[in-house]
Parts: sequence; structure tokens; C-alpha cells
Amino acid sequence: MGKAEGIGESGYRKLHSIALELSNFFKEREELIKLTILALLSRQHIYILGPPGTAKSAVARAIASHFNARYFEWLVTRFTTPEELFGPIDLAALEKGEYRRITANKLPEAEIAFVDEIFKANSAILNSLLAIINERIYHDNGMVIRVPLNTLIAASNELPEDERELAALYDRLLIRYTVGYIKDDASFEEMLKGGEEYTPKTRITMDELKVMQGQVAGIDISRVIPSIVQLRKSLRESGIVVSDRRFKQSISVIKAHAFFSGRSAATIDDLRVLQHIMWDTPEQIRAVRAVIMDAVDPFARKVMEYRDIISDYSSRLQGRIDAAEIQEIMAKLKVVENEIKELSRMAVSSGRDTAELDEILDEIQSLKMSMLDKMF
Repeated sequence: MGKAEGIGESGYRKLHSIALELSNFFKEREELIKLTILALLSRQHIYILGPPGTAKSAVARAIASHFNARYFEWLVTRFTTPEELFGPIDLAALEKGEYRRITANKLPEAEIAFVDEIFKANSAILNSLLAIINERIYHDNGMVIRVPLNTLIAASNELPEDERELAALYDRLLIRYTVGYIKDDASFEEMLKGGEEYTPKTRITMDELKVMQGQVAGIDISRVIPSIVQLRKSLRESGIVVSDRRFKQSISVIKAHAFFSGRSAATIDDLRVLQHIMWDTPEQIRAVRAVIMDAVDPFARKVMEYRDIISDYSSRLQGRIDAAEIQEIMAKLKVVENEIKELSRMAVSSGRDTAELDEILDEIQSLKMSMLDKMF
């Protein structure tokens, strides 16, 4: 579907220019970049889970640089104090018996913020952090202050250890994404050759972003509501229970996805973004993705399934593996290969592009060669 009437031409083009600039610089981060832009459009928060050295903070900083926003960034440790996030005590006010903070250049005044290792937040800062994220308010000297935060980009190397204390914080991070190290050798080589500093070219003011957010709010979702109801049922049948609040909040991201795709009304294709919202643990990702992609695009779901299989076998090959196991995997790969060839024939007959299937077949051949090297 082409770009629908009512979608701001200038903002739409700028967003895609930003996504392209970022994707050209940060290899294999296209999906993360898109999701962060969707978070900004929907005024939601995003959580990135991944090991150190996967460009989590660099991507967040680069995206913020495009929006001319007041930006705050901090790495949280077990010993992080409220002063580090919310500002030092105003000593002049304290002499007058007023206990308030100087919040300049701190989280309460940020429009976009990146908080790394967020689950290391201690109880001294947790309540204030929750109020800022959830209600966009900050309590200072008995006063309730509205904060300008549009989006918090949170990250960590691992999920919270104390699930009860940090459950509320984790729940407020609507969009969730796992990131790993660069997989493709060519992309890795490009990263090594690339520059150290990212310089944005396309810029969007926060006022422009607010105009686009108004357009996002006006996106029609009536056509996809029945599909969302069915998705909830299918997720429950798979053992995944999602709160009513999370479903409700996801509507804003579905609208943002439609806007980013150039539509004034959401279609079932926009529901694919729910695969990054409806899971709690990484172990649930595949099941959630399978349910959602079955509804959105069964063909794409099969492609993802085959990619998962290849990824699993590649991981097994990295460890110790004997000849019998290699022969077993080779036999299974032959079955997968035949299934992909059949799916490819069906795709051609229905006019679909087979590029992704061809890539997977190439990956299978490469995997076979690696296995033969292991054997001999």
C-alpha cells in the first residue's frame, strides 16, 4: 500500500532518512533503530537486552542526536545515588528549610534519556524513576512536577534478579528487543572499516515530532481490533498471558508502525510489531513470534522458523560435537533443504520474492561445509 493521504510528507521522509543513515552506520541494527523510532513516535519506552559491546548506548545516543532533544545518559550501578539521576540538593534552598534538587541537565529535564544497566537501580531511586517513566511526574519538595520525557531507552546485560522489586519497572518498558554481536562477516568487516564518531545529517525538532505524534494518534485501528482479540486468545493457548494494560499500550505502537509505513489506517501487517512487546523472557520470544507471524504473514513465519533452525545448528557447531551428531544434523538439514525448495516453488507460483529463502539455502550449504571440515 502506498503512502496514504493525511500522513505528513516531510516528517515521513525525514524519519526514513534518519533510519537509513543510522542503519548504514550501525550494522545489523536495522530493527532496533526502527523500534526506537517507533518508541519516539508513540511516546513509549524501549528496553534493549544484550551483552556489553553491542552498541546499545551508541545507537541510543545517535538516534537522540537526530531529534535536537534534551538528552540525558547514565550508567546505573548498585551504588548510584539519587543525586546522579535527579540532581544535587539545592543547598541555598536547604538553608531556608526547603528540600529540593537542582535538576538541570538531569533525568527530570530530559526529553530523551538512555539509562544503562537500569535493573541495578536501588530502592533509593526506584520510586522516583517509576514515577518519571510511568506518570511523567517528579516529586520535589512536596510538589508534583511534570517532566518532559518523551522516551526512555533502557538497557541491561541481563534481566532483573529481584523480579518482585523490579517487576513494575520492567513492565513499564513496553517495547523489548534482544541484541547480539554482528553475525555476518561482511557486515563485521564494514564495521571495522567504518568511522568511530556518528554525525547526523537529517534532523527533526521536538516540535516536529509532536506534530507527527498527533498524526499517529489519528491513525484508524478499527480494522485490526478483531485480529488483536484473536491474537490474545492464541497467545493464551500457547501459555503466554499478557496484561490488559500491555495490550492497550501496544495500540500506540501499532499506530506508529502504520504511520512509519505510510498508512493512515492500521492493517494486519502492522501487528508484526507486537512480537517485540508481548514477551517477558527471551525464552518466550520464539513462541510469541510464531503466534503473531502466523496471523500476520505465514510465509514470513516459516522463513523465521528456518532461520531459527539454522541458528541453532550453527551454535551447536561452535562447541564440541562428534561425528554421529554431525551426521544427524546433516540428515535434518537435508529435510529442511527440501522443505525450503518446496516453499520456494510455492512462493514463485504466487508471485512472492524468494531472496530470503535463497539466502537460507546458501547458509545451509555453508553450514554443511563447516560440518565436513569438523569431521575431517
